[in-house]
Amino acid sequence: MKNLKSLIVLFAILLINNMQAQNVKVRSSVKTSKKPELIKQSRNAESSPSSVGNKVGCKQVSTRIVSGILKNSVARDLKITLDKESSQVTIMNKTQKFTIPERKITKAGHDWVYYVNDIISIKSWSTFDSKTKKFYLFVEFEGNDSEIKGKCPGCLKRFKDRRAPDINWEGNRTARITLNPIPYNNSISFEIEKVILDGKFDFNGPADFFVAPLVKYFEAKIKEGIEKEAKKILNNPSNKKAIADALRGTVKFLGLNSVRTVEVTGENLYICD
Repeated sequence: MKNLKSLIVLFAILLINNMQAQNVKVRSSVKTSKKPELIKQSRNAESSPSSVGNKVGCKQVSTRIVSGILKNSVARDLKITLDKESSQVTIMNKTQKFTIPERKITKAGHDWVYYVNDIISIKSWSTFDSKTKKFYLFVEFEGNDSEIKGKCPGCLKRFKDRRAPDINWEGNRTARITLNPIPYNNSISFEIEKVILDGKFDFNGPADFFVAPLVKYFEAKIKEGIEKEAKKILNNPSNKKAIADALRGTVKFLGLNSVRTVEVTGENLYICD
């Protein structure tokens, strides 16, 4: 009887030891199965191309901060007047004048003459668009329902201003000046890429064959004039330096002593020395 009890106790001990050994083996196998997965992720991270934000010597600043500085240094004093022979662009207290030539339309009986008629900006601001990854200066213009005036010089006096229908600038009457950030003088400045006109020029009268080419002519001349003269102002070394000086505090705050490249990624501007 004692021998039987001893055998039972011995069998129980062996059974417990066996179960413990299996449990340790299971834990060990679970633990080691994670190692290859972690190593695999690490290798993938090392092999993937690094973004500009991970490059040594690069710092990021929110595009909102940069846009705010643009507003105070450039957009705040931006004004544009469009008026036949006395058009002008004013940026940073510098003014460039230009003309938008009138356009003659040959008609049976009497020719019609069209010209830009006293379009004045009323508001300006700066912004950043994350979709296009571009900075913009926006200029909004007043509407007087006769932005492009039509005249009939050879008509009777009472018909001189009535015979040729005007062209109205309807909808969102704004000019968007597209800006690209560039490194300049160990800081950041901007250069103009192009000008986009929003809204629609609509003929205030019966449609005719000359309407579409006439509208295209004035749209092109307005964009060309704004872009050409605005570039003259912002590309001036003293004005580039003024913008760079306005952003220099931000560059120094980031701990950068020089700026070699500037790149927009997402909602941030990355500055690298």
